[in-house]
Amino acid sequence: MVRAEGSVQAVPDIAVLGISVDITQPSVAAARDRAAGVTETVIDEFRTLGVEDRDMQTSRFSIQPDYRYTDDGRRRLAGYRVVHALTVTYRDLDTVGAAIDAVSEAGGDELAFRDIAFAHAEPERHLEAARRDAVDKLHRIARQLAEAANRELGQLLEISEGVLPPDALYPRPATGALLRAEAVDTPISIGSDTITVTVRGIFALR
Repeated sequence: MVRAEGSVQAVPDIAVLGISVDITQPSVAAARDRAAGVTETVIDEFRTLGVEDRDMQTSRFSIQPDYRYTDDGRRRLAGYRVVHALTVTYRDLDTVGAAIDAVSEAGGDELAFRDIAFAHAEPERHLEAARRDAVDKLHRIARQLAEAANRELGQLLEISEGVLPPDALYPRPATGALLRAEAVDTPISIGSDTITVTVRGIFALR
């Protein structure tokens, strides 16, 4: 059996933003209404930036009592906390920094950017290129082994692909700063990914 790895360098073309609206108010109704208002403002800003509704998804919604402790150690109810988290797929990486700034301004102090990750809109295209590279190397290695053994390489009898690592094509964390206070676009470093595929083959020898 012969084993070979093929790889391609691929620059991500989408950003996955994790944001959350976090509101605490004296009552459940007040907290829920305030969270709904801020969330709708944020969603509207994303729409203005060209993000489609299909690329915005609620990833968490919770309502919980907010307890505080007094100086003598007793617990008292201070209000109710509503957290509404969104996962947003942003498809224009050239403007993602400016988009973060615009949405941050729209959401105000009650909006938090939890994380940003990068991914590929068409991962299969990169996998195909990596597979072709791997198969080319597979044949080359097989020929070298056959020549070293003074044999002639025959046809490929069987081929299989190894299991991809779980993070091979999934969103990965950004390598640049996420937020900056100056009145300029937030700097985001995109970088590139190395996508690797392993193949194994059995060849006939003559």
